Amino acid sequence: MYVEDVQNSPSNITKAYAVPFILSLPQANSTGTGFLTEINIYPKNVVTDEPKTDKDVKKLGQDDAGYAIGEKFNWFLKSTVPLNLEDYEQFEITDKLSNSLTFSKIGDIKIGEISLQANIDYLVTSPSAENGNTLKITFVKERLPEIAKLLVNSKLLKTQDDINQAHVNTNENAFLEIPVETSINEKTVLGKGIENTFTLQYDHTPDKVSNPRPSNPPKNPEVHTGGKRFVKVAAGNDATKLGGAEFDLLMENGDVVKWT
Repeated sequence: MYVEDVQNSPSNITKAYAVPFILSLPQANSTGTGFLTEINIYPKNVVTDEPKTDKDVKKLGQDDAGYAIGEKFNWFLKSTVPLNLEDYEQFEITDKLSNSLTFSKIGDIKIGEISLQANIDYLVTSPSAENGNTLKITFVKERLPEIAKLLVNSKLLKTQDDINQAHVNTNENAFLEIPVETSINEKTVLGKGIENTFTLQYDHTPDKVSNPRPSNPPKNPEVHTGGKRFVKVAAGNDATKLGGAEFDLLMENGDVVKWT
C-alpha cells in the first residue's frame, strides 16, 4: 500500500490529491511477455509559486526618500499573489515600525485594479505601545477563494525581479499593494536613515495544521530627515553665546520648520 507522506512533502505542494492505493507485484509489462523490474509512481499534486515580497517608499519602485518631521508619506508593501490563493490557510503581513515613525492609516489595498475591502477581505491591527509599534494585516482565510475568483482575468507577477521593479499595478501587471501612511516623529536621529521592512507569513500546506513560512523583502527602503544645531552669538569677534535666543528656521516656501 502506498500512502503519500504529506508532512514530508516539498514545501511548495498545496494539495495532496494522491489517495492511498495498493500495487500488486509482480507487474506484467505492456506486451504481457514478462515482468517490470522498475515502476515509477507519480502522485498528482498541485504546486504553488512561493510569494515574493518587496517594499518601496514615496512611490512604487522607489527605495529612498527625504521628509521633514511631521510630514506624512507612504510606504508600499508589495507581494506577488499565488495562482492558487484559494488553497492558502494563512496570508498575514507584520510590519514592525521604527520608534521614529508614527502610523497614520492604511490606504487602498489592491491587486492590480481590484480593491479589497477592509474588515471583510482583511483585518488591520494598528501599531500601539502595547504591541511594540507593530502593524498587522491579516487576510481572512474564508475570503481567499473569493479574492482568487476576482483575479481570474488578471496577469499576476511571479518572480522576485518582477515585484522589485514593479512601479505600476494594473490587471496586466498585478500584485498585492498595501500603502501604509506614516510620518517621522521627534524620536528620530537627524540625518540617520530610518529603515522599514515587513514579514509575510503564509501557509499553503494541505494538512490543515498551522505551518507558517516567512517571506521578507530582500532590501530595506529608508527615509531620512536633515538637521542642524544652531546657536546665536554676539556681534564682533568674541563669538559670545547669547542665552535665551529665539529665532525661526524657514523652508524655501516660507513655512516654519517644526522644532524637535
